Amino acid sequence: MDMIENGTNGEEPENVSQQSLDNNREREREREVSAPNSAAGKGVVSPVLQYTRCTGWGVILALIFWCAIALPCSANQIGCTSVVMSGPGYIGLDDNHGNPLSANVLVSQVQANVMAEPFTLTATISCAPGPSWTGEAVVALAQFETESSHAYTPFSVTPASTWITVPGGGSKTVSFTFNGLPDSVQPLINTVINIGCYNPQIRGYPSMLEQTQFDIYTTHYLPEAPQQRPFLGVISDACNWAVGTTQYGATEAALTEGLYYSQDITYDAKAQFTQFTPAFPAAPTGEIFLLTQFLYGRPTPGSCYDVANYLLCCANALGLQCTCDLINNNAIQQKTLGQSFVTNPIYLIGSDPSNGYTTPTFYNHQVLIDKGGNVCDASLAMVFDLAGTINRPIIPPTAWQLLGYWQTPSTCACPTENTGLVNTPIPSAPNIIISHCVPVISTDTNIIG
Repeated sequence: MDMIENGTNGEEPENVSQQSLDNNREREREREVSAPNSAAGKGVVSPVLQYTRCTGWGVILALIFWCAIALPCSANQIGCTSVVMSGPGYIGLDDNHGNPLSANVLVSQVQANVMAEPFTLTATISCAPGPSWTGEAVVALAQFETESSHAYTPFSVTPASTWITVPGGGSKTVSFTFNGLPDSVQPLINTVINIGCYNPQIRGYPSMLEQTQFDIYTTHYLPEAPQQRPFLGVISDACNWAVGTTQYGATEAALTEGLYYSQDITYDAKAQFTQFTPAFPAAPTGEIFLLTQFLYGRPTPGSCYDVANYLLCCANALGLQCTCDLINNNAIQQKTLGQSFVTNPIYLIGSDPSNGYTTPTFYNHQVLIDKGGNVCDASLAMVFDLAGTINRPIIPPTAWQLLGYWQTPSTCACPTENTGLVNTPIPSAPNIIISHCVPVISTDTNIIG
């Protein structure tokens, strides 16, 4: 016994031959290979041999069976077929040719100093034929970025999640309500909303994730004729010019100044015809305004007809309930001598005030009339306001009473005898040739001389 213990430090006993030792080692290696599951072989099995034994058909079938239990409808068998936005005050937009745009571009209604109406997203979740799918539908991300802020703001979502069961080969709708849009006129609000469906047995990885992006323009009220469905170019101009406004008066003033300073139109006081309002109407039934041609033709020469009609389109795209009036000094519409009037000093749209004012002769003039019956005129800015004070900063007339806008006797040391639009003849009173006109929009792009 003492001999064995002392001889186990890596040395063989002296009374055992070398040939016997070699034979014993060879038999041991054979047992390890031929009988790996025997008691003598356990613990010395090669990992490579062990992995090889685990790749049989039985294990593969077992995995398939486990997946069938754990995943009634696999991740690639469930999907989102549509996401639709709806809600009070939400309507679609048209492109600049009057064709409906896809449903992901909408307009929301904004009441003065009241948060925008909530909207609802309804997602249709479908499942492939086979077992049903049960899991949790979740709004994983919901935020918006305004064009002016360039910062994302989260929506308030109700509910944040809901459990659904989608039958195999069928579909299920799930709806979420979103609040938190700005309470003012805003252009191009980029929204990013992710709706995910999660299997409760697989944590952290969605079975489906649908990213939805909407472009929202918040307006003052619901859009009206002739822009019940605003053209994209019109709503973009209107919201950019009136961005941040919440009150009717501030919105119409911002639109009037925005168009006046846009340089989209250069007024030609000597022009005999208007380019985008091709003919004077024979009766007060409305005018035709070539809106598509105007949108693609800017910047362009134009007249008061074009200015007033485009201002009307922008105003009513924001729901301001405006019309146009065509006015002059008499009831005869034709341009004949003796029916004209000379203006007070004015700066026409598209002109450079540093080059001085002008006093053109008009035969008639078209202006925007707001819902209170007052005048907004983006065609010009007057050198003197109605009180005879120099107009600084230079701004066009907004919400001026029609009689005062037309002509107001001067009571100050103003160099002109009258303020308002008309200098002579005196006395002068506006004659309304066409009252409360709403132009008919034409998408014709043919040039009309």
